[in-house]
Amino acid sequence: MSFIFRFCLLFRTNKRLNLRACLRVVTLTLALVPALAIGGASGAFAQTPNASSLEQLTTHSWVTEKAKFLDSDEFANVLFQTTGGFPNFNGELKYNDTADDIMELLLAEQKGLKGRDGKHGHIETTLTTLGALAGFSAQMGLREAVINTGEMNEQEVFVVIDTVGGEKFYAGDALNEALFEPSSGNLSIWTLVGGAAESMGAKDLIKMKPLARHVMSRIGSKGFGIPRLPAENMPLHSPLELLDKYWNPMRNLLASSVKTPLAWPSYFRL
Repeated sequence: MSFIFRFCLLFRTNKRLNLRACLRVVTLTLALVPALAIGGASGAFAQTPNASSLEQLTTHSWVTEKAKFLDSDEFANVLFQTTGGFPNFNGELKYNDTADDIMELLLAEQKGLKGRDGKHGHIETTLTTLGALAGFSAQMGLREAVINTGEMNEQEVFVVIDTVGGEKFYAGDALNEALFEPSSGNLSIWTLVGGAAESMGAKDLIKMKPLARHVMSRIGSKGFGIPRLPAENMPLHSPLELLDKYWNPMRNLLASSVKTPLAWPSYFRL
């Protein structure tokens, strides 16, 4: 069972959340984040030389030594020296080990969050973080596997959207396939999330096409990146802020552990 719906089982007695609320938190974030340019709508990201990892322009504080190390220049230098900055893992693929590492690290980092009710832990923020990471990893996995290897150029993989404000966003069939519309024999992020929800009895799944159209219509506006959620289900931080903080260490963990970047989204236990 996916991480999301294991959590949702716990919230059957929680007045704030139910299965559909959990699903909506995640799907809104999945739709919002993947279109972000490496330069970021918020200006929070910059492309590093010879790699498509994200270099934060702000310094983040960490609870665990593991996250601090994964986010450090020291780890990035070791990764670049051994793999040239790109995923090049040749060992045995151990999905559960890496996925568990990601979940344990995220939960350890967020265990001190306090909800608006003053209690420790905030499931909406954790779900938003997972959705942001999974969605953005779909774009970045394509960059690592197809663009940075020279197989295709950016314009062949993505539809690049330039806004009046000078921002760049990315769309296109390849990204849609990874997120919502899998080709024959493949799985999308939404296939995994929706399938898990249906297995738990969900009958009225969120329609993704209208949601995606709304997100695309907000590109370049001040409303982009703000989930349309009830006040009681809003995360403590926006998807873009959570992505800014957690992407670099999570990307470095994936790059050092996973054979193919195209598989990155599945490691976020959605």
